[in-house]
Amino acid sequence: MRPDLSKKLIHFTKGKNDDEAFENLFSILIHRCIFSTKMNNSQNSIVCLTETPLNVIIDHGFVNYTDYTVYNKFGVMFDKKDIYDVFNGRPALYLEKDCINKLDEDIKWRCTLFEPKFNDNYKTGNIDFSWEREWRVKNDIDLNEFEIEDYIVLVPNEDYKQRLEKKIDEYYSKEYDDCNIHNPRYFREMEYDYFEDTYVEIEIENEDNCECNRFDPDENIFKIFILEKNETNQ
Repeated sequence: MRPDLSKKLIHFTKGKNDDEAFENLFSILIHRCIFSTKMNNSQNSIVCLTETPLNVIIDHGFVNYTDYTVYNKFGVMFDKKDIYDVFNGRPALYLEKDCINKLDEDIKWRCTLFEPKFNDNYKTGNIDFSWEREWRVKNDIDLNEFEIEDYIVLVPNEDYKQRLEKKIDEYYSKEYDDCNIHNPRYFREMEYDYFEDTYVEIEIENEDNCECNRFDPDENIFKIFILEKNETNQ
């Protein structure tokens, strides 16, 4: 396959710094949702993704012609087919303002302003985000529509990988324990054993406890990939 093509889509988190972007990623994972952001001058809310190949991001970063970016190296990667089929995701349309104004509101969610200045000073009066190779989803991306192994979590290095694994385990362990205190997984009852001619204590599974199972730490282990070179991916 051509190296500039990809069957994946990535949603990168933003933040004033890496720690803030890390917390935003953690919030996505525990809430099982990428919440959409309201567009300027529109009633639509969207989630943005990029189809930039992962190997390109690893080698060169997710940056424009001047090495500028507003994104941190934290995100979630999906199969493009899933975003297309399940969430009606589509490529963004890079258009001039006059073109966008002529469109109906129900298509504007796909549009981003494109007014490039092809000169030596790329930063001056230039509106060109085509380097993002953006896809968009209208409204939220509910991660409950996927199995946990259907998407991959991206972090910059081994340190953040370990921090994320630890924080996720601590969160789910606490939620799981708290839930089972108020809604125990097993009830204990006394039952007569005719062979032994005595009463014995037995455990009966609480059928209403299934809500607690979603917090089971063993069921919330994410696949995590490190973006920086020379770091080990297991």
